[in-house]
Amino acid sequence: MEIAQDEKSGDSSKERLTAELLKRSNELHSVSSQFHQLQKNYKRAQTRVEQLEKRLAELGRLQSKLKDGNNKAQYEAQLMQLQQQLSDACVERAELESRNQELERQCTQLQMHLEHQKRHLRDLKVRRELQQLLHPSGSSAGESAAAREAHQLANSSQHNFLHHHHHPASQVNQHQDSCEQIEQLRATLETKELQVAKLEKLVKQLEKHEEFSQAQRTRLEARIAKLELALKQGQQHRLHFESKMVEPDNQDSSGAKEDTNNVDTNPLKRIREEIVDEVSTVSPKKARVEQIVNDDDKLPSASSDNSRILYQKN
Repeated sequence: MEIAQDEKSGDSSKERLTAELLKRSNELHSVSSQFHQLQKNYKRAQTRVEQLEKRLAELGRLQSKLKDGNNKAQYEAQLMQLQQQLSDACVERAELESRNQELERQCTQLQMHLEHQKRHLRDLKVRRELQQLLHPSGSSAGESAAAREAHQLANSSQHNFLHHHHHPASQVNQHQDSCEQIEQLRATLETKELQVAKLEKLVKQLEKHEEFSQAQRTRLEARIAKLELALKQGQQHRLHFESKMVEPDNQDSSGAKEDTNNVDTNPLKRIREEIVDEVSTVSPKKARVEQIVNDDDKLPSASSDNSRILYQKN
């Protein structure tokens, strides 16, 4: 009995140890996976910090270039380039507008033609029903294409049937003629239906092309607005630069120095603060590293906005 109890207790202890071992192994696996993920996030944050440092160095070079004060020719070239781009965009916009108007006219004509074909098809269907009522034996004449021909065919078939009801041979001949005319009308109807399908397809293609032209025109208008804004800012900066060149030398040097300090220190301070915050948040904890990774999508836009503002002010 004691041996059996010892065996049971040994089995139970083995099961507990096995369960605990599995639990510990799972915990170890999860911890190792978290560790690998944290390493990846840390490397990603390091690369981001390096990129920001490079950007900071570029901004420093731009600041040193601004202090030279010999960039008037470069500004003039940039203004000329912007004016050329603006004129090209205006010409392209005018061409697209004329082309869009032409496409709208073609689309309107095709829609009118399509409506005409649809009305014609409805008339054919009505005449087919009328022919079926007047001549039920010729049910295949439901696909006739011309109203007058269908009506005349129905009247002639009925008249010949009443006139020749005592003559089976003439009745058969008349029925054959009616069948031939019905086949011709059926072929005409099929041709009209194919034309209507082609016209509908062409109208859809023109509508899609018109939508594409409208979207392209919208993009060009946005681009023209951006170019006009850039041109206006460049002209304002040129006037400001020329006014500063006219001032006395001592006021020019002090004012330019204060202006560059006011313009450039704020973006540099912001980027330095972002780098410090970025480096300080890198830690072994998972929540903070994930927060850094989530903030990576916001930092490039901020740095690019700062550099764009700095370039426009220059």
